[in-house]
Amino acid sequence: MSSERGSCTVMPPSSPSVPRTKPTTVADRVAGRLVAQLESCPELIKVFQMGYLKYLPPLLSRSPSLRDTVSLFCTAWAGYRRRQPVGDFMSMEAYGKALRSLRRCLDGDKTCSMETLAAITLLERSEALFDRERKPFQISHTEGILGLIQRQSPPNREDKLYSGLIFDNMAGLITYWFAKDGHNFLVDSPWREAIEDTAAEYLEPEIKQSAMAAVSFTSTLYARWPRYIRGAQSIFTDPIPSQELQLFTMAFIDELNESEIEARFIFEDVMSKAFELGEIRELPDSAAISGRSYHLTAVFFGQSLLELLWLRLALLRMLYELTVLRNLAQSQVYGAEYRALCLETWKFVPFVYGLDPLIATWSLTPFTLAFDGAEGFEREYLLNMVIEVDSYRQSFPRDHELLASTLVHHAMILTGRLPWP
Repeated sequence: MSSERGSCTVMPPSSPSVPRTKPTTVADRVAGRLVAQLESCPELIKVFQMGYLKYLPPLLSRSPSLRDTVSLFCTAWAGYRRRQPVGDFMSMEAYGKALRSLRRCLDGDKTCSMETLAAITLLERSEALFDRERKPFQISHTEGILGLIQRQSPPNREDKLYSGLIFDNMAGLITYWFAKDGHNFLVDSPWREAIEDTAAEYLEPEIKQSAMAAVSFTSTLYARWPRYIRGAQSIFTDPIPSQELQLFTMAFIDELNESEIEARFIFEDVMSKAFELGEIRELPDSAAISGRSYHLTAVFFGQSLLELLWLRLALLRMLYELTVLRNLAQSQVYGAEYRALCLETWKFVPFVYGLDPLIATWSLTPFTLAFDGAEGFEREYLLNMVIEVDSYRQSFPRDHELLASTLVHHAMILTGRLPWP
């Protein structure tokens, strides 16, 4: 997909929509607006992975909160498409209306309707997409979303709306558990199956089977990560370890190593099949750090690879730092493996350049984790790349020195070397 914002094409709807009758209510008009945007911009589903949007139009007449949140999303999306000057998202009249409507709904909705969950989910996603003041690791409504999901029955795999809402909230919930701890029930049945079914809808049929192994194991690693972060923090913050902590450190290193071996096997298997099927091509690239780069067009597949990549990079960096801290010989091996994976990661730069500016910044995490492995001109290359990819959202500093320290700071947070913000 082109990263140009005007690249949408009109396609026939392949999803539930409202009848094409003359709208008579506000809900009808908002529903018609959403349907029109989905038809003209199918990437809202395939690229942004917001498949649940196609199930919302018939529900708007039943929920003023959902109606107002959909209206906010449509307004923000239309402004982005028209390349309107970026203003303060939080000061938009439509945002204030949607927020007030949601608060009234939450005060009165004791049963937690699906419309309420859809409204707060879409509000969280709208802020994540369009609020350029939003800070890294920020989760505005996730605690409320978690409470609403916990009050719902477990998902039925046939309920595509509910499964889609859970899938859309997965990233926010994972970030919440990173910060707050707690049991990640998304890896339990039937939540896991609902998420994986939704993920499979965004993958090309040819690569689906092998790619789902990567998606599934990434979910497993996310469930383990809060424990990994806290384990690393307990080691890095104790300069004079007790014998008990030393024993824990050795067992912890073994566990991280086992996870990395499994992640590496899955990643290499998926990559091998992708090359075989032509889903990924490795081509000479004089502008690339290693002189070669990967080219792929399937957005969700590429994003799934990058998610597993950042987790692998984080595992190897943690292993390297822990073995250096304990003066273990394996540190050289882990350092070399980390450096090799950094070089692999940098081959995905053209893919990230090709993403829509709204979501490209979200795919920078692997490059944040790989920045520590850069040397000399590689650091300047990566700093320029981050600034260019982040040119729309501007989530990162523009100054090279400040940006470098920010990337290192984020990497240390994600690997347990600094407290979670």
